[in-house]
Amino acid sequence: MALEDGNAPDDDRQLRFVLYAGLFDLLVEALWDAGEADEERQARLARVLGRFQSVEPTLRFWLFHNNQEAEGLELVIRMRGKDIALHQEWLVPRLQRDIGLYRDRIAALTAALEGTTP
Repeated sequence: MALEDGNAPDDDRQLRFVLYAGLFDLLVEALWDAGEADEERQARLARVLGRFQSVEPTLRFWLFHNNQEAEGLELVIRMRGKDIALHQEWLVPRLQRDIGLYRDRIAALTAALEGTTP
Protein backbone atom coordinates (compact mmCIF):
# COMPACT_ATOMS: atom_id res chain seq x y z
CA MET A 1 0.00 0.00 0.00
CA ALA A 2 1.25 3.43 -0.82
CA LEU A 3 -0.06 6.80 0.25
CA GLU A 4 0.90 10.00 -1.46
CA ASP A 5 3.09 12.30 0.61
CA GLY A 6 1.06 14.52 2.88
CA ASN A 7 -2.16 12.53 2.41
CA ALA A 8 -1.76 10.30 5.45
CA PRO A 9 -4.13 11.16 8.32
CA ASP A 10 -2.53 12.56 11.47
CA ASP A 11 -4.89 10.79 13.85
CA ASP A 12 -3.87 7.21 14.73
CA ARG A 13 -7.45 5.93 14.48
CA GLN A 14 -7.93 7.38 11.03
CA LEU A 15 -4.56 6.05 9.91
CA ARG A 16 -5.46 2.60 11.23
CA PHE A 17 -8.78 2.74 9.36
CA VAL A 18 -7.01 3.66 6.11
CA LEU A 19 -4.60 0.77 6.65
CA TYR A 20 -7.39 -1.74 7.29
CA ALA A 21 -9.39 -0.51 4.30
CA GLY A 22 -6.30 -0.79 2.11
CA LEU A 23 -5.53 -4.30 3.35
CA PHE A 24 -9.14 -5.36 2.74
CA ASP A 25 -8.94 -3.89 -0.76
CA LEU A 26 -5.72 -5.83 -1.44
CA LEU A 27 -7.41 -9.01 -0.20
CA VAL A 28 -10.41 -8.43 -2.46
CA GLU A 29 -8.14 -7.82 -5.44
CA ALA A 30 -6.16 -11.00 -4.72
CA LEU A 31 -9.36 -13.04 -4.39
CA TRP A 32 -10.75 -11.52 -7.57
CA ASP A 33 -7.58 -12.35 -9.52
CA ALA A 34 -7.52 -15.91 -8.12
CA GLY A 35 -11.05 -16.72 -9.24
CA GLU A 36 -11.91 -17.90 -12.72
CA ALA A 37 -15.63 -17.20 -12.80
CA ASP A 38 -17.71 -14.41 -11.29
CA GLU A 39 -19.75 -16.89 -9.24
CA GLU A 40 -16.59 -18.36 -7.71
CA ARG A 41 -15.21 -14.87 -6.99
CA GLN A 42 -18.46 -13.76 -5.37
CA ALA A 43 -18.60 -16.92 -3.25
CA ARG A 44 -15.04 -16.38 -2.02
CA LEU A 45 -15.71 -12.71 -1.28
CA ALA A 46 -18.92 -13.57 0.56
CA ARG A 47 -17.04 -16.16 2.64
CA VAL A 48 -14.26 -13.67 3.53
CA LEU A 49 -16.76 -10.92 4.32
CA GLY A 50 -18.76 -13.31 6.50
CA ARG A 51 -15.68 -14.31 8.44
CA PHE A 52 -14.67 -10.68 8.88
CA GLN A 53 -18.14 -9.79 10.14
CA SER A 54 -18.04 -12.70 12.59
CA VAL A 55 -14.71 -11.48 14.02
CA GLU A 56 -15.65 -7.80 14.12
CA PRO A 57 -17.41 -7.88 17.55
CA THR A 58 -14.36 -9.59 19.06
CA LEU A 59 -12.08 -6.96 17.58
CA ARG A 60 -14.33 -4.18 18.86
CA PHE A 61 -14.28 -5.68 22.38
CA TRP A 62 -10.49 -6.06 22.18
CA LEU A 63 -10.13 -2.40 21.14
CA PHE A 64 -12.50 -1.34 23.93
CA HIS A 65 -10.55 -3.42 26.46
CA ASN A 66 -7.21 -1.99 25.32
CA ASN A 67 -8.65 1.52 25.45
CA GLN A 68 -9.79 0.98 29.03
CA GLU A 69 -6.39 -0.41 29.99
CA ALA A 70 -4.72 2.64 28.44
CA GLU A 71 -7.06 4.97 30.35
CA GLY A 72 -6.33 3.09 33.58
CA LEU A 73 -2.60 3.30 32.98
CA GLU A 74 -2.91 7.01 32.24
CA LEU A 75 -4.77 7.49 35.53
CA VAL A 76 -2.08 5.58 37.43
CA ILE A 77 0.63 7.69 35.79
CA ARG A 78 -1.16 10.93 36.67
CA MET A 79 -1.68 9.80 40.28
CA ARG A 80 1.98 8.75 40.51
CA GLY A 81 2.97 12.19 39.18
CA LYS A 82 0.82 13.85 41.85
CA ASP A 83 2.34 11.58 44.50
CA ILE A 84 5.86 12.52 43.41
CA ALA A 85 4.96 16.23 43.38
CA LEU A 86 3.48 15.93 46.87
CA HIS A 87 6.63 14.29 48.16
CA GLN A 88 8.94 16.79 46.49
CA GLU A 89 6.98 19.92 47.36
CA TRP A 90 5.65 19.12 50.83
CA LEU A 91 6.94 15.97 52.48
CA VAL A 92 10.68 16.26 51.72
CA PRO A 93 10.95 19.92 52.84
CA ARG A 94 8.99 19.13 56.01
CA LEU A 95 11.22 16.13 56.80
CA GLN A 96 14.33 18.20 56.16
CA ARG A 97 13.03 20.88 58.54
CA ASP A 98 12.19 18.25 61.17
CA ILE A 99 15.58 16.58 60.74
CA GLY A 100 17.21 19.97 61.31
CA LEU A 101 15.22 20.41 64.53
CA TYR A 102 16.19 16.93 65.75
CA ARG A 103 19.85 17.57 64.97
CA ASP A 104 19.69 20.81 66.98
CA ARG A 105 18.09 18.89 69.88
CA ILE A 106 20.73 16.17 69.68
CA ALA A 107 23.47 18.79 69.72
CA ALA A 108 21.87 20.53 72.72
CA LEU A 109 21.44 17.25 74.63
CA THR A 110 24.99 16.16 73.82
CA ALA A 111 26.30 19.53 74.98
CA ALA A 112 24.21 19.30 78.19
CA LEU A 113 25.56 15.83 78.92
CA GLU A 114 29.11 16.95 78.35
CA GLY A 115 28.53 20.04 80.46
CA THR A 116 29.22 22.57 77.73
CA THR A 117 26.97 24.94 75.87
CA PRO A 118 26.44 24.55 72.15
